[in-house]
Amino acid sequence: MTTWKRPDLPAGPLRDLSDALHELRERSGLSSRQIATALQRRHGDAPSHTTVHQLFTQPKLQPAELVLRVAEILLAAQSTRTSETGDQVLDRIDQLWRLAAGHERAEPVPPIRQDFAATPEAPAWRPVAAPSSTPNSEFFDVVATDPTHALAVGCRYLSTGGHASTAPIVDQWDGARWSPVRLPERSWPGGLRLVAAESRDEVWAVGRGYVDAAMHETVTYVLHHDGDGWFEVPFPAGNVAGQLSITGLAAVDGHVWLIGRRSLEVAVHEYDGQTWREHDLPMQCRPAGFHSGVPTYCYFTAIVAFTKTDVWACGHGTWPGFKGPLLLHWDGGYWETIDVGRNQSGILFNAIAGRSSGDLWLVGNTPIPGDASVPPASLVVHRDGNSWRVVDGLPVVRLADVACDAAGRPWLIHNAPEPTSTFATYDAGSGSWHHVFAPGPPGAREVDLHRIAAVPGAATMFAVGAAMIPSAPHPRHAVILERVPLGACA
Repeated sequence: MTTWKRPDLPAGPLRDLSDALHELRERSGLSSRQIATALQRRHGDAPSHTTVHQLFTQPKLQPAELVLRVAEILLAAQSTRTSETGDQVLDRIDQLWRLAAGHERAEPVPPIRQDFAATPEAPAWRPVAAPSSTPNSEFFDVVATDPTHALAVGCRYLSTGGHASTAPIVDQWDGARWSPVRLPERSWPGGLRLVAAESRDEVWAVGRGYVDAAMHETVTYVLHHDGDGWFEVPFPAGNVAGQLSITGLAAVDGHVWLIGRRSLEVAVHEYDGQTWREHDLPMQCRPAGFHSGVPTYCYFTAIVAFTKTDVWACGHGTWPGFKGPLLLHWDGGYWETIDVGRNQSGILFNAIAGRSSGDLWLVGNTPIPGDASVPPASLVVHRDGNSWRVVDGLPVVRLADVACDAAGRPWLIHNAPEPTSTFATYDAGSGSWHHVFAPGPPGAREVDLHRIAAVPGAATMFAVGAAMIPSAPHPRHAVILERVPLGACA
């Protein structure tokens, strides 16, 4: 096997990531052409072998989607066994990429262009004080139940014994200010990635805990707030290190749904207040493999529940006769795959939101950017009643999340190609999108947002993520943005 020359990088997270990828490739024995071919077979759309080779040899950070999907291919082909499971390796690669991204963004970047100005009628967005917004922190999700109650969850990055580690953080909104929430004592380092709520007294959060100092092994933790306090809910499926990765969370009618993956298989778990059960999925999504020479693969990214018999999950799927954005519906008896009219597109749905099953919005894009031979694409789909309609007009961007405001208008977060996140909202009357850059706290060079949520019964909305403030070596600061209703004081 040819040994590729590693890029000349200074000591730091980017070199650690490069070394980890090179070690994976050397164990797999794959060439860049073989990696590109395997990506094409699995996902349909794939980068060229030149782009793959540059991932390993160029001294710059490549897109996270490309890094993780290449790592999956290398894991499937590695010829030697290690002490880590596939999910443990992918979690480690993901964390190294995040650390490298945070370090890279601490460098000065060109001024943000302001041609995406807010329209005069658009409410303003502003950063609000977040007590947990300390150096090396980040919020990953946010939920609101009424005008005086919202929660943002995330993690604080720490340094212990030379190894990176994290601690979960939760901030709570009382209608006037945000304040930190006291969590139960725990024996695991980790962070919270998802939060969902039925009411202020029924809140659920899901996170990953690291069971070793090097962050190689993770387990899934589920926390519940019942009005009296937070406590951990035993989740047997998440107790085996590295076996499960949760990507979506929903709660309604006393039931909780977790979606994600177990190795290369998708998983759906439901909690009825007493016990957990794993759902049987449509044949197309079980398990990952091949059927008649065609790869069978499903990946869930997000879920929304309106009642315990009306649940929607989205992501990406590939099976004989289909490749594209995946949408499934649970009616209380079984899961049904839904065709939104975008077969053979290579699109991955990233998020789903709406006021009811008859008013749904889904957003997504091509999962592997960075290859000039495969035109990147974005997709916004709206369900109005029983019909599905593609809503065009957005530039080619990475659509991270969507939420509907009090008037039913969709608000999207898109994170590329600009160096800072942008909000987009759709005006059905004019059939056009309006855009506004996400503002940051003083000194921020860019803002990287993950999730957006509307406040029921109010015009207010919140969005969370991290602001990049050039205060190396800790540039990432957890940030909460508030949409200010018209007429409110800024």
